[in-house]
Amino acid sequence: MKMSLNTRRILQQLNHENILTVNEIKSKHYKTILISKLCDGYKCQLSKVSSDTGIDQLFSYFEQITLALFRLHNHNIVHCDLRCDHIYINQEKGTVKVSHFARAMSLEGRQTYAFKMMPRGAEKWY
Repeated sequence: MKMSLNTRRILQQLNHENILTVNEIKSKHYKTILISKLCDGYKCQLSKVSSDTGIDQLFSYFEQITLALFRLHNHNIVHCDLRCDHIYINQEKGTVKVSHFARAMSLEGRQTYAFKMMPRGAEKWY
């Protein structure tokens, strides 16, 4: 599904320390492609965090994820594809970046609900 112009505009204007900046958005047929540059140090995904990570550090990661989602929701953006593989961690700094906004959508305007098709292979996440 192609991303609305309003969603594109909002995503490109978002500036938050826990949200990966969207540098460019391209459309091809019925697809929307978001291009971002991952900052140095964000090499680990949340799904690959070591089992010996302290509980305080995990709570810090979850707080940062919550702050990122709060910012998105303040702009009426719903991520629509949030999973651990879409959250990158800088273990040295202890910071996170929420990413992968290709399925995100804005709930502004007359729209009262969202309908999204599941991507191929999505059933493996159930």
